[in-house]
Formats: sequence, structure tokens, C-alpha cells
Amino acid sequence: MLPIRYLFTPANASTTGFAASVTGATFTLTNTAATDSLAHRVTVLNNTATNHSGKTLTFTGTDVDGLPLTETIAAPAGSATVTTVGYYKTLTSVTISATIGADTFSIGWAAQFISPTIGVDRNGGIVGLNVIVSGTINYTVQQTFDNIQTLVRTSINWMNNDDTTLVSATANANGNYIAGIIATRLVVNSYSPAATIEYNITQRYV
Repeated sequence: MLPIRYLFTPANASTTGFAASVTGATFTLTNTAATDSLAHRVTVLNNTATNHSGKTLTFTGTDVDGLPLTETIAAPAGSATVTTVGYYKTLTSVTISATIGADTFSIGWAAQFISPTIGVDRNGGIVGLNVIVSGTINYTVQQTFDNIQTLVRTSINWMNNDDTTLVSATANANGNYIAGIIATRLVVNSYSPAATIEYNITQRYV
């Protein structure tokens, strides 16, 4: 396996990146992807004091690997923000179970994103990891032993790296996998404007 390098320069979080002040029963998105083309968690801000938490929002789009992703969560209470669990590379629609009348919501993305799923050769030997950060950023390296080729991506069990220096980390770090993992990914938990992060993976064959 050749070295794999990802360099991410995430866009600032935006409360209105997908749509500003949608209203009624049908929401029209002005954008279908974040400006950095990364897979972010989606936020919905209630711009009014009315509690809409009894309604549900359904998000449809694609995940970080371009596969279909759908999620349903409770709508926000008055002046509150709700955030998806899933990370959306594209967002094609947000629908609501009942009209919000003349009230308005804004739909954007959070300062949280994930890298693509990076498969490794299970029989190929030790996998080396290297993370380089610039600015203020918090990240976690994860891995899975599940078969990423056959499972629905939302069913994959991701686990944090056993090395605590790679969990909720804020500085440059190195690590490795000796056991035969199937895939790895980088989860960025938070970041400040102008932060960047680089994820390097190499595999030494035995």
C-alpha cells in the first residue's frame, strides 16, 4: 500500500450555509454541500421563540463516501439548535412533519466533520498513523473490524483508537495498528477558524 495523505481545510461553521429563514411546511435549500465539500453534521436553528420540538425533521443526502444517508430527529425548541448525528457530504432535502407556519428555521453545518472511510490491507502488516494539526482543532482517530464492503455504512461499528493520545487530541500525534483492522477514519470533533488537519496512513508489509 502506498502512503495515503489527506489534508483538510474546513470551512467555518455556518448556521445558514444550506438555507436561511425557511418557513412553512416545505423547506428549499440554497446549497446542497458545505463550501469545503467535507462531510459535516447539519444544524437547524429555530429563529423564533416557538417550541417546535414536537415535530420531526428528516434529512436526506449522502454520507462522506457518497452513499445514501437519511436521518430523523426532533425539531428545535424555541430559539434552540438541533444537530444531526450523521455527517452529510451532500444534503438534498430537509422535510418537517408539520408546518412551522410563519416561524423560520436556518439550516447550516457544524464545526464537526469526518474523513472518508480508509480501507487497509488486513493481512498487509503494521499500519502507521500520523496526524498534523495547525491552529485549534480537536480530533479522534477511529477504526473498525467490520466488513465495509457488505454492511450498510450506518451499521458499521466504529471504535476510538486504543492510544489515548489519538482520542480528543489537539496536537500532532503518531500511532499504529498491529492488529488487522479493516478501515480507519478521522473524526474532527471541533475546530476554530483557519485550522487545518492532515491525516497520513502508511502500511509496512511483513
